[in-house]
Amino acid sequence: MQDLQIAARVLHFLDDPVSGELVLAIVFNPSDAASRAEAVALAGLAGHGLSVGSLTLRPCLVAQDKLATVVGYGAIFATTGVDQTLLGASLKQRHVPCLTRHPEQVQHGACTVAIGTEPTVSIVLSAANAAADGVHFATAFRMMVVEI
Repeated sequence: MQDLQIAARVLHFLDDPVSGELVLAIVFNPSDAASRAEAVALAGLAGHGLSVGSLTLRPCLVAQDKLATVVGYGAIFATTGVDQTLLGASLKQRHVPCLTRHPEQVQHGACTVAIGTEPTVSIVLSAANAAADGVHFATAFRMMVVEI
């Protein structure tokens, strides 16, 4: 649950901060068992909604091949094994942040922010991915995280 709580806090640091209810598209690769399992676990942690501060995350499981046709989400949480090309195309079209537990999806993929909680909290931001997706974070946030 800590990953999703941190994700909600990250979304508070957007230049245009979000509050209220936000649909979080949990994107998974349907042909990858680990990806499906991670998505189901994340959705289970959030239940019918996870409230953090003034934001409530409502999870929505989305298969990677359906991402381009699904509407109404305000952020993406990508699981392991997600095709970064498909993900990148959707991010550029929708201009929403992409969060993940997998740093390689930020370093070599399309995601904006990687969140780690073990052994301590770490947040990595790709300035290039954020700019490409039209996502902007507050300067204070960028000073608190590792920016690549």
